[in-house]
Amino acid sequence: TECAAAPAPNLVAIQPPDYPGLTPKLAVKAGDAVSAGDALVFDKTFTNVKVASPVAGTVKEVVRGAKRRIMAIVVEASGDQKHRDFGVWNGGDRDALVAHLAEAGLFAAFRQRPFDVLANPADTPRAIYVSGFDSAPLAVDTGVATEGRMDDLQRGIDALGVLAGSGGVHVGTRSGDNTLAGLNGCTTTSFKGPHPAGNVGVQIHHTAPINKGEVIWTMGLQDVINLGAFLRSGLYCADRVVALL
Repeated sequence: TECAAAPAPNLVAIQPPDYPGLTPKLAVKAGDAVSAGDALVFDKTFTNVKVASPVAGTVKEVVRGAKRRIMAIVVEASGDQKHRDFGVWNGGDRDALVAHLAEAGLFAAFRQRPFDVLANPADTPRAIYVSGFDSAPLAVDTGVATEGRMDDLQRGIDALGVLAGSGGVHVGTRSGDNTLAGLNGCTTTSFKGPHPAGNVGVQIHHTAPINKGEVIWTMGLQDVINLGAFLRSGLYCADRVVALL
């Protein structure tokens, strides 16, 4: 296995249909200059839920579909990757952390069960679940995705602990894989078997199914790492490790 940096793209598109439950309203227009971390769209109902630009550049195009539905916001990267600085997180209560993450567009990475839609920052979930492995065929290995980034992962888990309700943070691990064995501040559960054992919905079902009226938040492992990197640096982070054959 060899891990290498991918070439930086010239065009990057944020696609609102990728965010279930989002009713998008534009925060920019074609021709606007944006920094990495600037909001491109926000939710019409929950206006503090934003989707940020992962790159610095110029908004090239707003692609619309049927009934003028916003399908994509295309940003032409400038190459200098100028970031908006949100400031390093030095601690605070839950409300302050929610406001800090919402301002930087981090809530776009949270999902809410039931229905797997965008999480509402105004809710307090019963618990937060993170699947620590992807069981899908040809998916990236957890050890590769977390290499050199375990400190950011732990920082992200600590932040989820502040956001979580009485049920705390739960991380599902692959049976026999000790990559995440050193994590603190969370409950780890080992799962074995073929796909979809790595799906967070399966893991919730086998540990603590959702009862009527309850809300659970979920987040992807690499999104938790990016959350930790943001809290450490104050800069929006959208890094992703993918597997190619």
